[in-house]
Amino acid sequence: MDRATGREVEPVLVDRATGAALSDLDIGFVAGSAATEPFRDRLADAAAAGGRAGAEPS
Repeated sequence: MDRATGREVEPVLVDRATGAALSDLDIGFVAGSAATEPFRDRLADAAAAGGRAGAEPS
């Protein structure tokens, strides 16, 4: 709910750089700089199995 107007709002995830709305099918997980090797391995396994894990962040 918008506190100022009392109207119900629909939350959405938006790419800040482009303003494009994103769905859960548009995004994936990547290992951050502090990720452990076992975590990186799990993400790689998930990506190989068709999950939403991605490559290393650029």
